[in-house]
Amino acid sequence: MTPILFALLLTQTEHPTAGVLMNPLEGESVTAHDRDILPSGHNLNDEADLWFSGMVNQQNGDGGMTAFDPMRLSTHGRSWTLLNHTLNGLSINDIARPGSPVIDLPYTSWDRLTYRSLWSGQPGFDATIDASPENAKLAYVRGSYGAYVGGQELIPAGFMNRDPATAAGATPIRRRVKNSGELEAQTAIAGDIYALRLMYEHRGQTNQYPTLISDTSGKLSGDSMTRDTVMGVGELHIGDVPLRLVAAWQRRDRSNEGAEHRLPNDYTQATDGDAYLAQLSTSRHFLRDAEWTFAIGGSYSDDHASQNSDRSVVSDIEREWLWLSRPQVPEHLTRTSIDFKTGLAFSAASPIAITLTGNQSWIHRNRGHVGDIGATTYERSDIDRSQTMTIYESRNRSEEWLRSLRLEANGRHQFGSFEVRGMLAIDHGAVGVPSDMRLSFWTPAAGIAATRPLGGGHFFTLIRREPDKLTAEVSRFLNPKVDNGNRYAWNDNGDLRPTTNETGRLLARTGGRYHQVADDITRPTSNQFAIGWETPRFGPFRVVMTGTLRFQFDAFLARLNSTTNNSYQQTTLDDPGGDGRGEGDATRSAYNRIPGTEGQELYQLRNRGRDNRFVGAEVQLVSVEGETVDDHRPWFLNLTTAGYWDIGSGAFGSFPDRNDPGIIDEITADPNARVNERGRFDHDRAFSIKALSGWEPIKGLTGSLAVRYRDGQPFVRTVVAEDLQQGATPLMAVWRGAARHTFHLTSDVKVRWHSQVGPVTYAVSAEVYNLFQQSLELVEDSRTGRVFRRALEMMPGRTGFVTLELWL
Repeated sequence: MTPILFALLLTQTEHPTAGVLMNPLEGESVTAHDRDILPSGHNLNDEADLWFSGMVNQQNGDGGMTAFDPMRLSTHGRSWTLLNHTLNGLSINDIARPGSPVIDLPYTSWDRLTYRSLWSGQPGFDATIDASPENAKLAYVRGSYGAYVGGQELIPAGFMNRDPATAAGATPIRRRVKNSGELEAQTAIAGDIYALRLMYEHRGQTNQYPTLISDTSGKLSGDSMTRDTVMGVGELHIGDVPLRLVAAWQRRDRSNEGAEHRLPNDYTQATDGDAYLAQLSTSRHFLRDAEWTFAIGGSYSDDHASQNSDRSVVSDIEREWLWLSRPQVPEHLTRTSIDFKTGLAFSAASPIAITLTGNQSWIHRNRGHVGDIGATTYERSDIDRSQTMTIYESRNRSEEWLRSLRLEANGRHQFGSFEVRGMLAIDHGAVGVPSDMRLSFWTPAAGIAATRPLGGGHFFTLIRREPDKLTAEVSRFLNPKVDNGNRYAWNDNGDLRPTTNETGRLLARTGGRYHQVADDITRPTSNQFAIGWETPRFGPFRVVMTGTLRFQFDAFLARLNSTTNNSYQQTTLDDPGGDGRGEGDATRSAYNRIPGTEGQELYQLRNRGRDNRFVGAEVQLVSVEGETVDDHRPWFLNLTTAGYWDIGSGAFGSFPDRNDPGIIDEITADPNARVNERGRFDHDRAFSIKALSGWEPIKGLTGSLAVRYRDGQPFVRTVVAEDLQQGATPLMAVWRGAARHTFHLTSDVKVRWHSQVGPVTYAVSAEVYNLFQQSLELVEDSRTGRVFRRALEMMPGRTGFVTLELWL
């Protein structure tokens, strides 16, 4: 186990406690006040990683680096593709980009953010935005500026047995926020029967990455991003019937999307897009203790992405696995979603609630590979560099749809000292294309939980079975118009630019036209058990301890049909080893393809035969509110430690776009990609500590510190079988997780002064991220040989933000 640093931190707050108290049944909430206290990166990616112990942020960044990146948040071992986002209880998921919301809410817009994981049919976040929030003023303005600070590293060499990454070969140039600017404005008005809140946000940022080098100047390029958001939240009472409305528009532009994944400059994309969101909800009380609720919403998003080069993507079967994500295909992507939720709740002594939720979504794709060609090379001087090339069908339009429907009943009853709650549901999920329903399931869900006083505290336990959501990973794989083509041997003329007259013998066909569904396919399910205890209060503290066991059964994957699969014969590969595990000079299995069946491939969507499993334990020490007014404490402490063990089978390779249980990719069909495929997922970080603390020495002045430690992500040493009939092929030499990237350790601080001058209330704050300029490895070389574990990049450098807020 990597050495662990235990740290107690002093942080401040205007209240005696801040942040969350772990509660798997009710969920865990962060308030707007909590958001103001700690350095949280000004975006949901960082906020989730900061506050919620069961959350793993798989984006490599700090201090606002990931503000514009797609979300890669895993909860209790789940795929990041299963994370849900709701606003005031109604879905705002981006159906085409699983795990992300269709609109990134302005940083200060939400009044409460609730995270639910174990006792929820839709694990994820619910943001609450009120039309007339507590203590609302007529106007609010916020401006913030951030930039890379740099400076000397304040961590001594050899600290925790680790030297700076530069000592292991990493470039001294860091990932960094070159500059960041934010402007937010809000106004709120209210009358007897109405309330209205209007919000505007502009955010612009330029990030720099060591691999993003200009072809013309040879200097580091910038990845420039802007976002503009207009949002309105209103409430109108017509008699005793309230109407609540939300409307939002967001514009996003980015010059080099993909740069954050270490892609070469040519393979990044210039992207722009607009998103629209609307919601309407109402409720009505009737009888004495019954309430009816109804909400409907819709969203539309339109994105354009074009590659920053007219060159076809030429990947390298060795170096590709150093990228944090594979290059994306340029496309024009639109998606439309309609969501509704209605229910009846009876607040009797034993409350019961019945809800019906549904979604219908459509995704339109217009994809096209540059030049309709993609190619692969092999970087070794002793053999020909060119390997394969794929000629795709010309850009064409395609459509796919997804549908969900869920009827759920929840109840609660007191049995002596036990409070028992139960849940029963029937859940429908389906995906298809205009002419065909490709998958459809009706799946039951059930759960039971109990709590009771124990030892002066509270004991809880739960068991729950839930079907997994069908995502765009499934609908894209089953779309018969996506990425169809033929893969050939590449007879390159030496310029490493593939052209159609350089094709050799046919090796395989690829694309959605050749994707099928297995006859015996079933829907994946998550089956979880949790147990825990919240101790009685001792002094100013409580301790919460939880243990979680989760099994995912029948996860989806791609496999070859039996005819093609039988065309592979097992052979051996001499592995030179070199990873320090004593496994050098070993013989590995590899699979040679017998000629004659090329071009007959069929890829089937099947269920995995083995389960994916997660075991976790979390312990939290947290300061709690004083029992009396005189018991006020001008400080807080929130210390959480967690240990995880998460094992299963993902697509070939490392990083979250492959080593994840929710990714469906043709590459898993190749028998060579299945060698050592079972291991620890990217989100399995083994051990973590979060220490959050704050202090208010005088009224209005607060200071806070957040120290976070997390073990590095699992990765795998790759070795290449050079002499196979189908050409050089990379394999996973050992199981994933046999090696981990170096641990991450960051220390972030924030100081805030809050005061009033006449009618104007103001706050000034300063934040510093990676305070000690820690320079541990961010990425390490996975290739077998002398370069294995060579440091490639360091953690993002020291970054500072200053913010001014005004209330009128």
